[in-house]
This record gives sequence, C-alpha cells and structure tokens, in this order.
Amino acid sequence: MEPAHTGMIAPTSRGSPLKMSLEKYSDELRRTAKTIVRPGKGILACDESTGTVGTRLESIGLENSVYIAPIESYEIPPETEQFKKPAPPMRPSIPIESEPDEIDVEITIEETGLADFVAIDAPPPPPVSDRRFIPYDEHPEPLGGYGALQKNVVYPEIAREAGIEGTVIVQALIGKDGIVHATEIFKGIPKTGLDEAAMNAVKMTAWKPALQRDKPVTVWVNIPIIFRLSSN
Repeated sequence: MEPAHTGMIAPTSRGSPLKMSLEKYSDELRRTAKTIVRPGKGILACDESTGTVGTRLESIGLENSVYIAPIESYEIPPETEQFKKPAPPMRPSIPIESEPDEIDVEITIEETGLADFVAIDAPPPPPVSDRRFIPYDEHPEPLGGYGALQKNVVYPEIAREAGIEGTVIVQALIGKDGIVHATEIFKGIPKTGLDEAAMNAVKMTAWKPALQRDKPVTVWVNIPIIFRLSSN
C-alpha cells in the first residue's frame, strides 16, 4: 500500500485549543508517523467500521494497525434550577410626613415636696337605709283589684298634650292597716308630672295589707303605674 500523503495544518493563533492539543500529543503523533512511513505500512482512510477494515487488510496480507485516538471526557455541570425572586413589597401610594416633636431641652421640672400638699376630704359614705326587709306570704293588693288603682290615676295635662307615655315604678310603704304611709319614685319620668300622678294614685287607693303567717305586716313594695294614651 502506498504511504498516505500528509496534509498541511493551518497555522493557528498562539494558545488556541488545536495548538495545545498538538503539543500534548506531539510524541504520539511522531511515533505514528514513523510507523506509517515504514515499508509495508500505510494508512487507510475509509468510513467503515474497525472490524470491516481489519478484514480487508487481512485479505491482502497486511497487518491491522488501526489507531484509535483517545477521547477526552469533560464533566458538564448539572443545570441548576433558577428560583424567581419574590416581588418587593409595594410602597405606600401617598407618603405622609409626620411633624417632628419639638422638645425644649431647657425645660426643667420644678422640685416638689409635701409641704404644699392639701388634704382632700373623702366623699361622704352612702346613706344608710333604715328599711328592713320583712318577708311575707301574701303580697299586698288594692281593695277592688288593680282596676280601682287605675281609676285613681289622673293623666297630667302637660304630658297628654306632649304625647308622653311610659311606666313609673312607685315604692310604697303599706302598713298593717292597709294605708300607704310613704311613697318614693324607684323609676320615673321626671319633669312630666307622671311621677307625681303615680304617687298620688297609690296614696288614694286602699290596700289589703301583706300577710305573714296569716298576720298583717308593714312592708315596702314596688308598684308599676302605666301611662298610655288612647288612640282616640
């Protein structure tokens, strides 16, 4: 077989990958070139597989000296997942500038003492009620029923003209004899005349006294008086 003609290598710039590769394998290339130019040796250029080339060389009585250049492997770094950064928080649409607090550094606190302390009298205690709860078995009732009490109620003219309605609760002290000895307003409608009208109605009514073990007793009771205007 005729020795293969060697081709020219185009010059490259200093430091290029091709020049660095030639420098790395220069000794191996020289040995390969000397082997190719020996008598009975050569190089076969084809696009067949290594096994097919060996068969063809053996058929013509030539030694199979196919050279397989080493393949360099490079590690490819794995792809990293890129996380999207969160959006920055929204700024207020209308910034409001606060006024600075002006503090007078020359202000001093005057010395205080107990010499000028004035004692304040404590508020008076609440009045002590002289009422004593007396238990009873039967509640006092107006003689003739609550209809008789309602007949004694006189609607004040000032409240009638103003259209004022409501309920007044009268506290009444009903004695053993069924007579009302005292009255007070527990819940009223002041400045309308309704409180006075309610107390007068309770005083004008005769009462059946409360009973304790079948004996009359004097007790305080709450009596509601309802003031309501008719539709006419």
